[in-house]
Amino acid sequence: MKRLIIFAVLAAGMFLAMRKLAERAGPAMHERGSEMCDRMLANMPESFPPNRMMADLESLKEQTARILEKLEIGVAACGECSDDTRSSSGGA
Repeated sequence: MKRLIIFAVLAAGMFLAMRKLAERAGPAMHERGSEMCDRMLANMPESFPPNRMMADLESLKEQTARILEKLEIGVAACGECSDDTRSSSGGA
């Protein structure tokens, strides 16, 4: 029974120590890992699927920005209409 209690206390202490270490070193480790991934992707050919995916994401962002701009222009143009015109045209 004594061994079990000692083991539980040691396990809890190790858990707390690892948690504290992760809080301190976590962001630095994440940054280092991101840099390593960026370097690996930079060395791959353009036809490598992750590189193609990233290029596709950039084009999707540009398309989305253009669509949102057009929608905002449409909403601004529709905002010039009076509320009476919109409500009277929609019903019986």
